[in-house]
Amino acid sequence: MRSESLMDGYYRDPEATAAAVVDGWLATGDLGYLAEGTLFVTGRKKEIIIRGGQTILPSAIEEVVAEDPDVRAGCVAAVGMYAPDQHTELVWVVCETRVDVGEHAALVARIRQRLRGRGMSADRVIPVEPGTLPKTTSGKIRRSALRAALAGADRDVAAALRRAS
Repeated sequence: MRSESLMDGYYRDPEATAAAVVDGWLATGDLGYLAEGTLFVTGRKKEIIIRGGQTILPSAIEEVVAEDPDVRAGCVAAVGMYAPDQHTELVWVVCETRVDVGEHAALVARIRQRLRGRGMSADRVIPVEPGTLPKTTSGKIRRSALRAALAGADRDVAAALRRAS
């Protein structure tokens, strides 16, 4: 995008600025399409999951998972977790729920069935207690923090995920 009110750059990060702003154009990383003159934003390039050569939009998986009545609205995240032994990313889904831990297996089975019904799948589905997913102050899921937690790099969130799964 380009505008007269475009940012000057990232605070104290000239390398990130140089990568994002070229000749006055900001590479937002957003993905979308035009239909009859209207732009529809479908996601972000850095969030796409590539599993075995297949491009997967996390939002598509999240939408299906969120249809389950036991999954909290706005509390689902699908992320790609690299599996070095398979040389590809795997789809991991984390969803907040209020159901008892003893009912998690049934919830996971329902979610997998829902995904299969739409021609999708997840390699791992992790139900967690409410408030576990890392979010910004505006309520957006912090995918990079979630990915770090799932990999064990963010010990606080990782501990919460382990307790809940």
